[in-house]
Amino acid sequence: MEKRIFFLFILLIGFVCSLEVESSCPSKVYYEDNFSCEIYISGSKMRYDVKLQILGKYKESLNRNWDGESWFRSDWFLKDFIGVGGGKIRSRIYRDFEGEATLVIKLRNKKTKEIVFFEERPIEVNFERKNLIRKRNSQKDPGVIFNLEKLPKKVINLKSPEILERTAEVIYESKTEKIRKYSFPIFSFFLIVILVYSFFR
Repeated sequence: MEKRIFFLFILLIGFVCSLEVESSCPSKVYYEDNFSCEIYISGSKMRYDVKLQILGKYKESLNRNWDGESWFRSDWFLKDFIGVGGGKIRSRIYRDFEGEATLVIKLRNKKTKEIVFFEERPIEVNFERKNLIRKRNSQKDPGVIFNLEKLPKKVINLKSPEILERTAEVIYESKTEKIRKYSFPIFSFFLIVILVYSFFR
């Protein structure tokens, strides 16, 4: 009976203290842009080797991971990298790939080299750089901008034809109109001069 209780107690401790791992990674990444994955560890005080790898269509590695000093190849484990509570892994896409890829996360016991956690999920890789996309999305269509200095110096009147007709009468007079306007006074003047001349003759 005591042995059974002891065995149950050990089993319960093992269940309570079992390793639990969760990860948080973006669903979309961009070529030559840095991104991060966070790994949360509970139930263990050990340190682990970790591998974060993004695989293309033919299982080729698309990313490199930051090991604290340089960009490290992703098909190798980052040794003794994550401990109590977990940590963050910085990564970067360095191959020109477009489309759906596979994100793989592995945790390995640094002493026994046993894989204690394995996760695989789809991830979208965009070849166009993220900052260019942000710049494009932030730009608003300015519309058509004319350089007024280069435009021909021509006045466009947006008034109705009736107003244009009245305006034309004020601004411009044709030769025929001028002759008709001034011919009667001139003719009258000459007629008066002829009458006066005839009277005193």
